[in-house]
Amino acid sequence: MLLDELDLLAEYLPDFDELDEGMQDAFLYDWPNDRAIFEDLDGAYRSGEVGDEERTLFERLRTKLTEMAPAMNEAGLRVPPELLDAPKGSSW
Repeated sequence: MLLDELDLLAEYLPDFDELDEGMQDAFLYDWPNDRAIFEDLDGAYRSGEVGDEERTLFERLRTKLTEMAPAMNEAGLRVPPELLDAPKGSSW
């Protein structure tokens, strides 16, 4: 699950530069796939194609990603700013 992967990354992100090259490469390799999943979820969320439970989970995911974005971008894990924009009518 994407939220679990972000939680794992959050543990390592403060010391990302100190991780061995293999661990850094693993995160750098996985992030484009995770970002694509998030982009798909974002589209479904914005179009109203998700139920209440999925909406709540997605909002938690977006909040976590928003908190982590500056450090992720600094580590080379680019977070497109448009993914962090709350949709119109959103409660957050």
